[in-house]
Amino acid sequence: MDNTEISHPVIKVISVWAAVGITSWADFAAFLAAVYSLILICEWVWKKVQSLRNG
Repeated sequence: MDNTEISHPVIKVISVWAAVGITSWADFAAFLAAVYSLILICEWVWKKVQSLRNG
């Protein structure tokens, strides 16, 4: 195994989540809700921009 290969990906993902501050399922659910809301807002803005461009 060389040094560029990730040996324990699950542990690394968990440590990244903990570093960001997500330590419980409630935090994780809140994070997903925020991301989903951001996606919906971006979609709405995109459609508005497209409708203004097309007249």
